[in-house]
Amino acid sequence: MSASARTAAEIEDLVTRAAGQQDDALVSDLVIALNDREVFYSLDVEEVNGQPHIKTPLLELADGTHALEAFTSRANPELWKEYAGAPWRQVLELAAEIPPVQWLIIKNDAGSRVPIRKSQIAVILDVLPHTPPATLDARITKIANEPDAKPFTSLDSQLSASHLFVRLTSESETSGPLTLVTSSAGGVDNLVQAYTSRSRPGYVYGEMDWQAIVDMVAKTPALAGIHVVNDNDDWVIISRSDLGLAN
Repeated sequence: MSASARTAAEIEDLVTRAAGQQDDALVSDLVIALNDREVFYSLDVEEVNGQPHIKTPLLELADGTHALEAFTSRANPELWKEYAGAPWRQVLELAAEIPPVQWLIIKNDAGSRVPIRKSQIAVILDVLPHTPPATLDARITKIANEPDAKPFTSLDSQLSASHLFVRLTSESETSGPLTLVTSSAGGVDNLVQAYTSRSRPGYVYGEMDWQAIVDMVAKTPALAGIHVVNDNDDWVIISRSDLGLAN
């Protein structure tokens, strides 16, 4: 089983061959090759009492059992409009934690399917090499260069665990009320400027956890969202609608 990184085209081909030949060695190669990749799964988002309620839809199979479908590409036509992206290990753990799930099905853009029994997931997790998770900065850079990416679904878990640095006016450092500096990006005005570090000289920051920033946006209708910027000046926009807030 090779642990070397594969290209997207090689992953697609590997899924096709593993599905067509039903070869255990190819399946083993596939589950290892996915270890350094992001995979995608559909989300069912409903509004309940004015708040977004997110569920993970499952596929009901002919025998009445249920499967979580994991897609190798966000371009897959079977992926729902709302979806999440996560590292392969995290998706394996998700499938293991959902009680009705008996299968995890890997699908590529060509429609090839590789099923994995739930009972096999623990074994796969044991043999997967432990690679350090991508930093928030690295994931922002990756997403910023993917035109079809959905930043919030891809970054939600990392942002929720992060402290960011909101830019303030220079007067805020010495006296008076804290005043936000807003920015315009991607054709959107009135965005909170939130940085992943304090690396820019001359800037004044207020450190806030992600939920506190979201709460601030929720309470301030004039704010259109959050402009998250990393140390490479790559950025993503998390809009009010991404956060489930009224415009």
